[in-house]
Amino acid sequence: MRLLFISYWGFNEGLTAATVLPHLKILAEIESIEQIIYCSIERKGDDIRQGSILHPKILHIPLKSQPKGNVFLTKANDFILFPKQLFQICKAHKIDKMVCRSSMAGALGYLVSRKNNIPFVVESFEPHAESMIESGVWTKLDPRYWIELYFEGQQIKKALKLFPVSNHHKKRLIKEGVSENKIQVMPCCVSLEKFKYTTAARAEIREKLNIGPQQIVGIYVGKYGDIYYDQEAFDLYRDAFDFFGPSFRLIILTEQDRAEVLRKCLQRGIEEQHVFIHRAKHDEVSAYLSAADFAFSTIKPVPSRLYCSPIKNGEYWANGLPIITEMNIGDDSDIIATEGGGVILDRSNPKEAFHKLQQLMAAGRQQNADAIQRLAGKHRSMNVVETIYRHEFNPS
Repeated sequence: MRLLFISYWGFNEGLTAATVLPHLKILAEIESIEQIIYCSIERKGDDIRQGSILHPKILHIPLKSQPKGNVFLTKANDFILFPKQLFQICKAHKIDKMVCRSSMAGALGYLVSRKNNIPFVVESFEPHAESMIESGVWTKLDPRYWIELYFEGQQIKKALKLFPVSNHHKKRLIKEGVSENKIQVMPCCVSLEKFKYTTAARAEIREKLNIGPQQIVGIYVGKYGDIYYDQEAFDLYRDAFDFFGPSFRLIILTEQDRAEVLRKCLQRGIEEQHVFIHRAKHDEVSAYLSAADFAFSTIKPVPSRLYCSPIKNGEYWANGLPIITEMNIGDDSDIIATEGGGVILDRSNPKEAFHKLQQLMAAGRQQNADAIQRLAGKHRSMNVVETIYRHEFNPS
């Protein structure tokens, strides 16, 4: 079997390191798969060239997006140009099946399949159009909303399989008439080994940041704005400092502008020496997680967030960190409420959540890590992905 794997993100993006490359490695280990052509979409002008990566079976062919003056024209050009390129790639490499990572990549897979009849599956399938409306990123006057909504509908009709990331979405799809046989839940999983907690990393990072062994540390990994809280997140950090006291420290790992993030902290009276803001490589994240005692997951709990699976939560849990988040964030909020792994935040009473965190942390970092890592193994291990892939791509 020869696969085309379509990702909607650039090769150097964090989501690629977190969610695409690990999946490619698993696929490459399946005996029945002879070759994988991996196509990323490059938008930042990085010098990404064609070549083998990760495994002899994997050939990376980057697709280059051409700026056309504004976002809509650029996207329109992408969806004219890329299906043609992907069609030729399918023909040249005799592709048998396509794997599309996200509903945006699924739109490209649908357009290619419509022309060459090659079956396609869509993983990380979410109601993206709905999410962008609810998060305030798009409006219903934005043509991107209607285009994305159309393509999501076509994927539901035409894809061979859909791999949504939450059981909530599976239930909704079945209620909407999609056959249960067509749906398999595949949450955003992580390498438990890569993100495991270590006392050595904890000591090293804390020494580097001049944080004492008894100080409480909170951490956030990710972005601000769009589907994530912005100002509200910094308000919550202020609440954490108020609750835990002057010895509390905050680590923020983000690709966004450091000066802007620091400005928002300073606006709330958070002193610069009490917060560490860093643009970390994906391989560095685990060590910083080990230095922390709990993690913030500040995702806007709009209705469509029931259908998400934040990769950051998987990484937090794999490191054994309790999470503070709100209800209705994919399956994760349900897991926290019934099995542990963190606390549910009521934004009208943040002290209650911090009090519960304090009680959890009293067990000690290592004991928490052991318990929560078992939770990660149950719900977010790459074994989940491997089981689904082997069922889907091994000959019956």
